[in-house]
Amino acid sequence: MCLICDEIKNNEFKLYEDEEIVVFLAKWGVKGLTIVTTKQHYTILEQVPEEVFGKCLFMANKVAGLVFQVLNCQGTNVLINNGDGANQEFAHFMIQVVPRFEGDNLALDWERKPADNEQLKDVAIKLQEQIKESEKKEELKQKQEEPRETKPETKSENTKDDRDNKNKSEKTNEEQENKEKSKKGKIPRWLIRIP
Repeated sequence: MCLICDEIKNNEFKLYEDEEIVVFLAKWGVKGLTIVTTKQHYTILEQVPEEVFGKCLFMANKVAGLVFQVLNCQGTNVLINNGDGANQEFAHFMIQVVPRFEGDNLALDWERKPADNEQLKDVAIKLQEQIKESEKKEELKQKQEEPRETKPETKSENTKDDRDNKNKSEKTNEEQENKEKSKKGKIPRWLIRIP
């Protein structure tokens, strides 16, 4: 069994838990090391649904601020070790909030080397293309998921009051649907994007 899945079930130092994520104090590492992770087992970041990842980030940010207050530390590192090449120790996605204290001797530094401009340009072009392709796929997916509306037959002699009542009814229905989705966890209120 995955150690993180076991911690999710048995850790006595849980700080927060809902149907998708859990936050707990680690029994390893430095004092106050806090783990924000998914309840469902996802090995790496790319497997985590966007909404769940958004919740994890939101909570990691909140925890980082609270760690400053509670532990009176000088800083925090918010880490995602994603994959073997990034020293991912456990095969379960997590965000680690690491309190930092003066003289703690945690070595998270690496040697900074100057980047080659041609390599940067090549990588930037490739990533920009992939981002555009990803956005196109997401737009297509959203269009396919949108319910197709059928326009009801309307009488040409609709009065202004009839049209106003219809608009109010449609707005109320849309608001009610969003509230229901929010209650079911499909659209957490703090994740709704404002254009």
